[in-house]
Amino acid sequence: MKKISLFIALFAVAAMLALGPLVSAAFTEHKRVVVEGLDGSRVINATVVYKFQTNDWYSYDGKGETVTGKDGTVNVTLYNIVPKDQQKNEAWFQATYGKVSSGWVSCNYDLDPDYDDCVLYLPVYELRVYVRDHNERPLEGMPVSVDNGLAYTDSGGQVKVFATKGVHDVKVQFGEIVEQQTVDLQKSETLAMEIKLNDLVVNVKDDKGLPLRDAIVIVRDMEFTPDINGVVKIGKFDAYTTEVRVRYQGEEKSAIVDVASEPNYSFLFDVNPPLISNVQVSEDKTILVGANVQDQNEFGSGMGVGARVELTYAIDGAWRTQEMFRSGLTGYQATIPLQPAGTQIQYKVRAKDLDGNWAETQIYTYTASKGGVAPKPPNGQNGTNNNGNNGGNGNGGGFKLELPSIGLNVDTNNPVCLGGLGLVLVIVVLVFLKRRKEDAEDDILTPMPETPKPEEKK
Repeated sequence: MKKISLFIALFAVAAMLALGPLVSAAFTEHKRVVVEGLDGSRVINATVVYKFQTNDWYSYDGKGETVTGKDGTVNVTLYNIVPKDQQKNEAWFQATYGKVSSGWVSCNYDLDPDYDDCVLYLPVYELRVYVRDHNERPLEGMPVSVDNGLAYTDSGGQVKVFATKGVHDVKVQFGEIVEQQTVDLQKSETLAMEIKLNDLVVNVKDDKGLPLRDAIVIVRDMEFTPDINGVVKIGKFDAYTTEVRVRYQGEEKSAIVDVASEPNYSFLFDVNPPLISNVQVSEDKTILVGANVQDQNEFGSGMGVGARVELTYAIDGAWRTQEMFRSGLTGYQATIPLQPAGTQIQYKVRAKDLDGNWAETQIYTYTASKGGVAPKPPNGQNGTNNNGNNGGNGNGGGFKLELPSIGLNVDTNNPVCLGGLGLVLVIVVLVFLKRRKEDAEDDILTPMPETPKPEEKK
């Protein structure tokens, strides 16, 4: 058994010695690729591709791709290199930037563990672009494009881009805002560009000017909560105009904000009801109820179109509501149909401002005083005229006088006949006046107060 194992080992050694000249040893190479422009500037963000051999039977089957860093260089490690031709110890590299290429360049192996340089040249100049806002603040992260190349500004608001000799368009675009300049590049240049970006500031306050921290500010479907001062700040806003919505206690307000000209915008929510004062009643042909209604605070939503003032009143327990109409700067009026003297009317005034805050007075009581007494209908009649209205003159106290027909043939040319007719008319008038006095004595009129009095709470 020992003789067999020894034989196998000797056979393996002999095979290795026999095949040794046919097998190449693999190794690793380190390269630092440097990409330079026409004036020696280092080209950043250049794409570097490379190829090398890893097999004796195939050419350059090892491949890779990388990008240069801020210093215009990139380290490349080539693994398992097996040169097809032992006298041809090299790998191939190529740099591109946009549509510009350095072409393939061979770099020899030195079998040194340290990185040695392989320099690639591009026919481009460096263009250094500084991007600032209108307040001279550097803008980080701004996309700068030259032709088809694209790069982003750093924290200092600058970026290096590269282009061939000649005229190029340089553009900075951020959201809706675009700034563009044309440059004739004959050497490495520096270009300053300005973007007018504002900080969108939204203030949310109540009608007393106090901050509303519980509000929600919505911009582009993103929600923000105001700080302790009721302020939401969105820095470096990238649009000239935008819709801002603010939601507070179920109510929502919105506005199209011009960020360029009015970046500091305020939303005011009226959280206090309007003030109702000076409620008065007067009576003539109708019962007129008046009141003053106005917002309590300087920043109140007001009583403009969309606000409402109502008079609610009850006669014999039946409540009715009608809108009161403006009379003067802050006055509102509504009428109640004239009622018979002694009728008690309960009423109150309600008001809603533009932000939906309701105010309501207590219930007042008024007793009608000028309505008079409706005439007693003749026997067998229901006291209504042909229009279905109670017989009267609209003030509740009159009635229609109809003279009886007298079946006489009167000669109007005879003075005696005319005198007799006049005597009959005088008698009829005296009878009418006597009946009216008797009717008036049957009614009791209650004196009414000049101003309303609140109904006593039970």
